[in-house]
Amino acid sequence: MRIAIVVHLYFHDLWPEFEDALRRVDAPFHLIVTLNELDPDARMRACFGRCQVVVYPNKGRDVGPFMQLLREGFLDGFGFVCKLHGK
Repeated sequence: MRIAIVVHLYFHDLWPEFEDALRRVDAPFHLIVTLNELDPDARMRACFGRCQVVVYPNKGRDVGPFMQLLREGFLDGFGFVCKLHGK
């Protein structure tokens, strides 16, 4: 089963804490990070290669971007999804 980890990162400065925790995951996973504005230095991609970074307006707290991922098919094909919220 394929695993996706979705991180909604409202406060970009929390990324190092998430990075540290994600590096300890002992299974292959696909990382999707939702942001409310573009992060110009794209630290997530530098750390996790094929990470997808998606920008959505800050509506619906962390649930709005997650629902949008579902609607747009980002999570199709994954057997497990872990959702994390950085706010």
